[in-house]
Amino acid sequence: MTKSNNKMQVPYFQVPNDVFDLDLKSYEKMVYIYLCRCCNNGSNAFPSYQTIADKCGISKSSAMRAVKTLEDNDLLCKECRQKKDGSCNSNTYKVAYPGVTQTLPPVSDRDYHSVTETPNKELSYKELSINNYNDKGIVSSETNSPQKAYSFNRYCNEYHVDDDVIENVKYYLEIYKQYQNRIHPRLKVSQWQDVTDTWFGIYDENLDKYYEVDSEGMELMIDKHFDTEYRNCDYNILHFVSEGVKVRRFYEAVYRDS
Repeated sequence: MTKSNNKMQVPYFQVPNDVFDLDLKSYEKMVYIYLCRCCNNGSNAFPSYQTIADKCGISKSSAMRAVKTLEDNDLLCKECRQKKDGSCNSNTYKVAYPGVTQTLPPVSDRDYHSVTETPNKELSYKELSINNYNDKGIVSSETNSPQKAYSFNRYCNEYHVDDDVIENVKYYLEIYKQYQNRIHPRLKVSQWQDVTDTWFGIYDENLDKYYEVDSEGMELMIDKHFDTEYRNCDYNILHFVSEGVKVRRFYEAVYRDS
């Protein structure tokens, strides 16, 4: 009787057994497993968020959240690869075994590779919004002069904002930071007021109808917003709450015609 050979005859990669015992959501485990495949044999990899999403069958925003969770649990080391001008080009990843923190080697020692022949990069956006918004404040298109602007935390410290609105807006700002690799620009007090006062309200001007959305519904709309490609948009929160955009995301992600 011939003994059968059970050795795998196709390409394969290794994943730590303990990952299945970790307190992670299913899509977070899937992202970890996929990055293990990208970083097989201890090397580094830099697939884009969109590539991770496509390979794992999830949305781009879910891929971003999964990477953040893996980082927080010391299962992944992420670092931004910078261009000559200091801006972020793409993220570099190295997976770690559960309970073992790893760091990326020096740049000169890295063996960059991707799961494709050419590394996938994030979508690039025009610098229009960066010219209008900066860390010192907003530059008015009418006067072209800086105006006093607040971070969201400072605005909340000085003005009353409902706790559920604060939590939901911070969710948006965290996704923005992961997506754009920088903190959200500061806004004028009047602009933060416009954002927070109408945050859970949806008004369809065409139908003259008003809807109220809860926190979960807003998160679905935010996820849909960041999964949508726009022209000349840096995903500033003012664009999200602008006329038409918020309404469209509501109908796409939340609305159910009864």
